[in-house]
Amino acid sequence: LLDPYLIGSIMKNWLRSLKDPVIPEENYYEALNAKTDQEVIGVIEKLPENNRNVLLYVCRLLKYYNTYISMNKMTYDAFAVCISPTLLRMPTYAISISLDGPRSSLDKMDQELNNMHTANNFIS
Repeated sequence: LLDPYLIGSIMKNWLRSLKDPVIPEENYYEALNAKTDQEVIGVIEKLPENNRNVLLYVCRLLKYYNTYISMNKMTYDAFAVCISPTLLRMPTYAISISLDGPRSSLDKMDQELNNMHTANNFIS
């Protein structure tokens, strides 16, 4: 049982099934905005011990996985892009804001289009 796709799928499913993400919601924006090594280390140090251990294990696994790039044809960056949504998730309150934002924008656009249509019918 050495199928890398199966192993990756199992790991992603396990990470996704965690009640809370490895990087908790309260650290979400700080983690996204961390640019320097010191900022990244600061985020990691704030994680609960179990979360930090899981994150470090995943990072070690990524590093190991990268040693077989010629076989798996997936770069470290590509693998990180695939696994990162399972490590940190947008906070629930931010999801509702991002969903409300476009909806209200669509409502405003719809209203403006209706106003323009009414104005055009009035003019003609």
